[in-house]
Amino acid sequence: PRSLCYTLSSRPLSLWQSFPLQEQYQWFLNQNSRVNAPAYRIHPKNKVILNKTTEPSTVRSTSLQYHQAYPRNYHFLMDNTEVCKNKIPFLVLMVPVEPKNVAARDAIRQTWGKENIVQGEVVLTLFMLGVSREDDVEKLKQENLQHHDLIQSDFTDSYLNLTIKTMVIMDWVHLGVWGETNRQIHYNY
Repeated sequence: PRSLCYTLSSRPLSLWQSFPLQEQYQWFLNQNSRVNAPAYRIHPKNKVILNKTTEPSTVRSTSLQYHQAYPRNYHFLMDNTEVCKNKIPFLVLMVPVEPKNVAARDAIRQTWGKENIVQGEVVLTLFMLGVSREDDVEKLKQENLQHHDLIQSDFTDSYLNLTIKTMVIMDWVHLGVWGETNRQIHYNY
């Protein structure tokens, strides 16, 4: 069936505008269905193998590795859950930071991070770390003994793993702070 195309304008219609909408739609679909093959080829080692099944390893790896962003894949090396035992904080500020970035942690501790009571409410500032090849484990342990504010998990700390770091933060807040209570948790990024 033919449809009518009405336009309110003082200008004459272009040829394209005079076509009924259904014909314009069909023309557009026909143009997009003519897709040319890409001018590049994918190297065989970069092709994704679909439908391949693998069994999970039963041996825990000791090397640094990447997992999917599921926090239960990781374990806390330093968790400091005791900081929440005496008084449940009103607000927990989890700061993602590289293990080697002591200067950034110290700057936060000496400025806005030193406030632990705000308007009568307990505020807790903690630092979330992964592991990296440059870690000086002893220095991190000493820093944690001094400040009691480091949370470290066994994921590789890298830019590509920021999603994992965020998931581990939420896992720690859920289990470490409010694991035994029914308080409502609100996340803000």
